[in-house]
Amino acid sequence: MDGTWDYDSTILALRDPGLADDCFRLAPSYGPPALCAEMARLAYCADLDRVSVALRRAGFASPSWFRGAGTDAFLARSRDQAVLAFRGAGGPRLQPLIDPARLQRQFQQSGLDWQETLRRLFAGGVPDMQEAMDRLLHESRDLLTDLDATPQGWPGGGKVQRGFAGALDRVWPQIEGQLEALGLPVLYTGHGLGGALAALAASRRPPETLYTFGAPPAGDKAFGATLSATVAYRYVNCCDAVAHLPAAAYQPVGKLRYIDSNGRMRDAGEDEAARAKARSAHFQKTLGQWDKVWIRDLADHAPVNYVKALLAAQ
Repeated sequence: MDGTWDYDSTILALRDPGLADDCFRLAPSYGPPALCAEMARLAYCADLDRVSVALRRAGFASPSWFRGAGTDAFLARSRDQAVLAFRGAGGPRLQPLIDPARLQRQFQQSGLDWQETLRRLFAGGVPDMQEAMDRLLHESRDLLTDLDATPQGWPGGGKVQRGFAGALDRVWPQIEGQLEALGLPVLYTGHGLGGALAALAASRRPPETLYTFGAPPAGDKAFGATLSATVAYRYVNCCDAVAHLPAAAYQPVGKLRYIDSNGRMRDAGEDEAARAKARSAHFQKTLGQWDKVWIRDLADHAPVNYVKALLAAQ
């Protein structure tokens, strides 16, 4: 970090974004991208009263909630617009991945001092340990998306990830009825898994604009074509493991807006060498701080860091 970005690498910010008490308190005003990033963060909150209080700060009424077997979303209305926000995955199930003790155990069999092993790994000095780190990141992606990636046909065209389609189906009948009666321009948004669900929803009923944050790809190229007439933006924070999820059969949708390692907004991503440098710097800075996420690929997924970067770019 260069000191210009109030980056949050705490375990709490990644594991429990719904516990934050600063939603819509980080700036006096929020433009549409920052508004949607904050709505996506707020979707993680299970306390309906706290959500309503936060929304009132932004000029929105208490929302309509949609819940079904692990899928959550809300529709918030102001005088001149509405926002449909889908909750992402994660939560306490991430604890085994972001607990520093887990990292210590991950590398014990190397026979090296675990801190030195990790330092050398992130500096590129222990090639044989990269497989262990790759396994850890793969496991984190599974937990952060949490659904079946098997392709299935999509009514509008193309193929999508089966788990994402099933998650949307659990709440879509409730949502669609509310949207039909809305009478306001509506923005769709979501973080992580929530972003993938927002993209599927946009294919079914186009919004005014779609904003996704750290989202995995929901479908293939033909599915993406169903959104060709939709204004869509895809935000990726530097090393975010979920946004960089490799999926040969699928591709992301929306115009890329990339947040670099210093929190600056760019229209194109950095190369892998720049991300590797950011990983190493982050690790060296946070190692030994037991309330921090040491792996940048995970820390970058924290919803609040998307919010802060977008507010800084206003």
